Amino acid sequence: MMKLKKLFSLLLCLMMAVSFLPFAHAHGEGASESVPGTETPNGIPCDVKWPEERGNNPPTSSNTTSLPYTASATIRRYVYTSKCFPPNSSGEIHTAFYGSIVDVNGNDYNMPAKVTITLYSLNGSDIESHTYASATSWTNKELTWSGLNTGTCYYFKIEKNTQLGYLSFSMSCTK
Repeated sequence: MMKLKKLFSLLLCLMMAVSFLPFAHAHGEGASESVPGTETPNGIPCDVKWPEERGNNPPTSSNTTSLPYTASATIRRYVYTSKCFPPNSSGEIHTAFYGSIVDVNGNDYNMPAKVTITLYSLNGSDIESHTYASATSWTNKELTWSGLNTGTCYYFKIEKNTQLGYLSFSMSCTK
């Protein structure tokens, strides 16, 4: 009877230990899909096949595109747009932001956060930023970024102020 109790205790301890192990997945050859919640230590999403960060650094002049441009991601803390772009002929960029706080599975997560969108010039100068009030979702938050140099390219940084939950967003940039 004593051996049975020890065996049962050992099995119970083993089951508890296994339940505390973090979920892991392979980054080997043949893995090609994106896995929600797969990210690098600073919270930037990555692809399973190519586990380097996307949007961890500002774009370079070789990553220039024209407007319209749409950025979308699910992030823990922040991401830069992968492209930079010139404003319209009036020196303006218009943005529309949609986002919500979600859990690792993409379900609504009731943890309010503030979201800050910052506009940078290609040389890294912080031009202007706007912070949306603490909430769990934002719909069609439109801004006009004006007074921009038409001969310069710009990019955005989208940032959430908390480590809790993820920000799933889409932001369109137009002329």
